[in-house]
Amino acid sequence: MIIDILRTRFILAIFLLLFLSGTALQAQFFTRISTAASSDGTYSTGCSWGDYNNDGYPDLFVCNTAGNNLLYRNDGNGGFTRITTGAIVNDGGTTNAAVWADYNNDGYLDLYVSNRGSSFPITAPAQKNFLYKNDGPPNYTFTKITTQPPANDANYTWSSSWVDYNNDGWLDLHVPENLHSADDYFYENDGSGNFSAISLPFILPDGDDPSTGVGSWIDIDNDGDQDVLLAKSGRFLPGGAEDNRLFQSQFSETGSANSFNEITSGGLVTHFDRDFQASWGDYDNDGDMDVLTGNFDGPNYLYRNDGGSTFTRITGQSIVTDPASTLGSTWGDYDNDGDIDLFVSNTAGFPARVFRNEGNGNFSQMTFSDLGNITTNFRGSNSCALADYDKDGDLDLFIANASTPTGAPQNNDLYRNDQGNANNWLQIDCIGTTSNRTAIGATVRIKASVFGEQTWQMRTITGSPTGDRGQNDLRVHFGLGDAAEVDTLIINWPSGSVEVFSGISANQYITVTENGGVTGISTENKLPAGFLLKQNYPNPFNPITTIAYSLPNPATVNLEIFNMLGQKIRTLVNNQSQGSGEYAIQWNGRDEGGAQAGSGVYYYRLRMGAFVQQRKMVLLR
Repeated sequence: MIIDILRTRFILAIFLLLFLSGTALQAQFFTRISTAASSDGTYSTGCSWGDYNNDGYPDLFVCNTAGNNLLYRNDGNGGFTRITTGAIVNDGGTTNAAVWADYNNDGYLDLYVSNRGSSFPITAPAQKNFLYKNDGPPNYTFTKITTQPPANDANYTWSSSWVDYNNDGWLDLHVPENLHSADDYFYENDGSGNFSAISLPFILPDGDDPSTGVGSWIDIDNDGDQDVLLAKSGRFLPGGAEDNRLFQSQFSETGSANSFNEITSGGLVTHFDRDFQASWGDYDNDGDMDVLTGNFDGPNYLYRNDGGSTFTRITGQSIVTDPASTLGSTWGDYDNDGDIDLFVSNTAGFPARVFRNEGNGNFSQMTFSDLGNITTNFRGSNSCALADYDKDGDLDLFIANASTPTGAPQNNDLYRNDQGNANNWLQIDCIGTTSNRTAIGATVRIKASVFGEQTWQMRTITGSPTGDRGQNDLRVHFGLGDAAEVDTLIINWPSGSVEVFSGISANQYITVTENGGVTGISTENKLPAGFLLKQNYPNPFNPITTIAYSLPNPATVNLEIFNMLGQKIRTLVNNQSQGSGEYAIQWNGRDEGGAQAGSGVYYYRLRMGAFVQQRKMVLLR
């Protein structure tokens, strides 16, 4: 009897210690969501987030190499509706990737779809790519453009990029070629909705320029013009590998938009391997863009930008020693702590990886106990992309999956970020006026006091794919840690205009229009006054506890219980319409099947439309 009492007190002490430890229990897990966007799979390759209907919620386009492509409209309530009409989802094609951008500056996102020939081995001729113009309100349908060179030329395209290479306010288009059968294409936008093919130094005659996997446009030297890294797979060369190529624009130095200087020294362009992709991000918060190149044979390469055109290879960490065969990757601050982390989706036989940035130049590889089943995804993935699709202030992840080893299609994966920590954030939608309306090429910097340190962070808005064939939401996202406001916000627009703002409160969505200021502060995601999820009582408990909450107005309510791994074990209120007022619900410590839940820490989460609150509790058997 005495032993049982002592054991009970010991367990209670342990769980109270865990419960009170904010570091140990940040609930940084991802939950796979069963919705339309994750219920389809026909050998998916690329995935692209973009708010094509301007409702504030990012929508999703998924590319397939077998059958039609997929477009999902974000319904704003956590769900998606699959669009089934229109050429954009009925054109077939063997599609690799797609990129959203407003190429005609009319305020609505258009889409360029990159097609290839047949699947391996390559036997069919190259396919034409697809250009879809957004028709805008009221229906936001798309017109397929068939009279312009970008939709009539054909090469074996892996992925394409929107870029304003001459900073004239109109987006141009780079279409690389991935075999050795044709040149890359580069199309200049004349501002009237028309494109013409032009020759630039990195587009060489047939046979002289080995295949390009991804053309990745970024301003590596912060001089206001766009440079380009050509990630080279080399898979069709006799040696099976090749060097990357890096071309530094000399536009700001010479005034000539077609002047590029090739960088021929340094590991980034001399490591001779099979780099299928590149992902750019300022992981060390020093104000320039670093790059991860994904290697099809593994491991990957990480290069720190040391200024100008100098890059230093980072070695000896799991982020660059993992042997996985990588296609998809993207940077994003998933835990809102003020530095960007890395997501990697791998081919069959290797699970997805998440590497948390520790803020000191080092990364930690996250495990199942840290994040849940996102780290056990063995589906064989082609790409991944980030967006805050549910507008709760943290980044969610979509992964496009290939077929199984037997060739059977498999579903894609949408993971909702349910980290549940108290870190703050800011999201910014940039709208160009003199610059291209999508603000591709803009650099956004913020300064805030994050955990007691004055910290600068930088994001760039790019029209190039992240990783192999993904596209993140074009809105920029910053994690702010404990910072309640951004002290300084600086936007360097492609036009050359620089704007500075100060004193912007955290935890909101803002729209910044070039030369128009902060014009659209959105408080949509702020919790309305009176919306409150209270601490359960008693706590710790055995076996019954009461969960109370307040609603300021009538709403559809969900109240759910999750374990430490992010697995939902019980729904207490399921999409129930409730009026304003006070509510109290009891939980008896049992799961959906009626089995007793074991001793441990659990989370209860209240959702009211787009608003979410979460708390933790201790069950002590």
